[in-house]
Amino acid sequence: MCQSSRTLMADYTKIKSGLGTVEGLPVYFIEPQHPGNFFWRGQFYGEPDDFKRFSFFSRAALELLLQVGKKADIIHCHDWQTAFVAPLYWDLYVPKGLNSARICFTCHNFEYQGTAPATELASCGLDVYQLNRPDRMQDNSAQDRINPIKGAIVFSNIVTTVSPTYAQEVRSAEGGRGLHATLNSHSKKFVGILNGIDTDAWNPATDNFLKVQYNANDIEGKEENKEDLRRRLGLSSDDVRRPLVGCITRLVPQKGVHLIRHALYRTLGIGRTVRSSWFQSGATHSERIPGYCKPFSES
Repeated sequence: MCQSSRTLMADYTKIKSGLGTVEGLPVYFIEPQHPGNFFWRGQFYGEPDDFKRFSFFSRAALELLLQVGKKADIIHCHDWQTAFVAPLYWDLYVPKGLNSARICFTCHNFEYQGTAPATELASCGLDVYQLNRPDRMQDNSAQDRINPIKGAIVFSNIVTTVSPTYAQEVRSAEGGRGLHATLNSHSKKFVGILNGIDTDAWNPATDNFLKVQYNANDIEGKEENKEDLRRRLGLSSDDVRRPLVGCITRLVPQKGVHLIRHALYRTLGIGRTVRSSWFQSGATHSERIPGYCKPFSES
């Protein structure tokens, strides 16, 4: 719930902001009033002007920090959608006095880089001529395109990714998706930090989303939870001993969905009971997945 709100200006565009609380922490919410109707589309991603939408949002966030007088120690941005923060900070906002912070950039998946024609960079106020260079934001595969991820690698003080193993993979030609040379030239500030979970929130002994709680010493509740999940997903309950495999992920090859199918075939011998069609085109056609939860898919 908003406790206060204000209207700011960034490049002559109004920005509504409000201060609220999320899990006990103060959070600023930004609602850019851009004439392009950037953020009332009915979806977050996949628009033809995503580059302009997210570069504008990145600038709006920095403008908020400047105008409310926040002296941040660390600005942590994630993936290509906020990668613009790094060059914007050093090129436009440090000269204005917003200079107390250091930039941490985390990339969860180097496959998604948000490249666009270099001319589009001007839409958020950055200098195309200065930044469309091989040592800055120019895409390594096309001289007339800008790569936000590359820009964040170059301009951030530290760059992190989701594990030490993945950090090594993306420094190779195969894993780096065209950014391996950039990552290797900035290797001293690039580190992989293994993803973890909140063991208080993800604790089956106290998780109220489970029908029955259980723990390592008493796993009786797992069977009842399995039956409840089968019922909610409309799966057959003819043979309750049949394995039930759950996977919360995007259905893309990088996530190893094909390995799940392979493991099922190996486990079940010739795998006559495995319907391989479950795993085909599931990312766009939910009816082909035996269990699909739309709210979770959008969170």
